[in-house]
Amino acid sequence: MKKHVLAAALASAFAAPVVAQNVTMSGTLDVNPYSQTKTFIGGTTPETRKSTTTSNGSGWSTSVINFTATEDLGGGLKATAFVNQVVNATDGLLTARDRWINISGGMGSVQFGRFSPAMESGYTAFAVAGTTNTAGTSDSSGYDLVVGSMGYDNALSRSLTTTTVSAYSTGLDRDWNITAVDAGRQSGIVQFTSPTVNGFKATAEYIGNDIDRDASARTGTNSSKQQALRVDYSAGPLTVGVSMGKRTAKREASAVSSLYAGNAANAGQDGAVVANGTGFYVSGTPALQERKIDSDIKWLGVSYDAGVATVLYAYGSRKDELSVAGAASTDLSNVKLHNFGVRVPVGAVAFSASYYKGDDKRTSSATDDIDHDGYQLGARYALSKRTSIYLVNGENKATLSTGSSVAAGNSKVKATNLGMVHTF
Repeated sequence: MKKHVLAAALASAFAAPVVAQNVTMSGTLDVNPYSQTKTFIGGTTPETRKSTTTSNGSGWSTSVINFTATEDLGGGLKATAFVNQVVNATDGLLTARDRWINISGGMGSVQFGRFSPAMESGYTAFAVAGTTNTAGTSDSSGYDLVVGSMGYDNALSRSLTTTTVSAYSTGLDRDWNITAVDAGRQSGIVQFTSPTVNGFKATAEYIGNDIDRDASARTGTNSSKQQALRVDYSAGPLTVGVSMGKRTAKREASAVSSLYAGNAANAGQDGAVVANGTGFYVSGTPALQERKIDSDIKWLGVSYDAGVATVLYAYGSRKDELSVAGAASTDLSNVKLHNFGVRVPVGAVAFSASYYKGDDKRTSSATDDIDHDGYQLGARYALSKRTSIYLVNGENKATLSTGSSVAAGNSKVKATNLGMVHTF
């Protein structure tokens, strides 16, 4: 939240044109001194993992520092520039996050830069009942469907958050597939938002990014295109949103580098960069096949504020099709999800609950179908307008549709977080 104009000492460090602007600094600090996660992994010998930490952060909100500058351009136009940094939970280091410029006026607004596209931010507004950063957020936050983690290729990773899943990624192809389907926060966004007319507002966006590297680079040439249209309607206590988006990511073929080495079974093949004796990487890169992923994402959200409570519903669907070396496409995912949520304010405490259920049916065979479900319960107590304490508990499950409760493809993750949030 924006709070105050920077002190005169800070403003004096800028040139005169900057001083003439309205420059503000704001931020959020989230620390959760208690965080516990239990992970159940099915199989012939079921396994339960447990981790507890007393030094963690961003359990309810992302810890960030924001800088915002606004300027009156005249003629009814206003310019807004924004940049923020994520505050790392363990070491306090800053990591770049959003950076954008927005020009707004009577005909709407245009925004350029790196930020969460409207397709993501709109869905998360309806699919979440409480926190977006901790237990039970796959897919109670809506975020996981848009970034593609609901469609990862095993049940364990599908039940984890997208940031955790990267630790389970091996092989160049799988790494690329995970990156290619991420339709969330990214650079290169051009977004137009119309003015609100009779309660209706439309947002259209286009994203295009290309990386062209020489033949010795691991990824060769990558390109991604994404476009979406979102329409919102608001009238009194009722808010409705709908969005349709498409994303295409391509990777060119690349020959094996002359310095790449591996054993006879896998030398020069995708994903052979391992150091366990079955293959090894001296220098250069392995061969890469041409790959293309087409993603189709849709969602509908409804929110109604009844005074004593706000009720939310969201439906999301996503299909990702993979084509390798020009061959016929196959489904990487075919996910459909229903999200239900409620927020109930009681004095200084805000209670929240959410539940999601859906499935991922990729082929005519049911052997790889996954059932998704999870919940989140949260309570946030306001000590003041800027400081609050929270407690949140949630569970994510991914279960093979045809499997038993201990099938190797099944997983369950349960987490509890207790922490504090301060905004400034």
